[in-house]
Amino acid sequence: MLDWVTTLHGYLSSPTGGGVRHGTDLASGAAVNPDEAQLYCNLIRSYITYLLAEHARLRRR
Repeated sequence: MLDWVTTLHGYLSSPTGGGVRHGTDLASGAAVNPDEAQLYCNLIRSYITYLLAEHARLRRR
C-alpha cells in the first residue's frame, strides 16, 4: 500500500513530469513543513477516496 501511495504522490507531485504539480519529488529528500505535509496527505486521501468510489461504481454494473 505504501508503495502505491508513493507512486500516486509521485504522479501528482513530481517536478520531472508528474500529472499535477503540487510539491516536490519524494526521492529528492527535500524537507516539507507541516502545512505542505498536510496538503500532500489531503491530496492523496482525496484521490484514494475517488478511486475507491469509482471502483465501487464499476463493480455495481
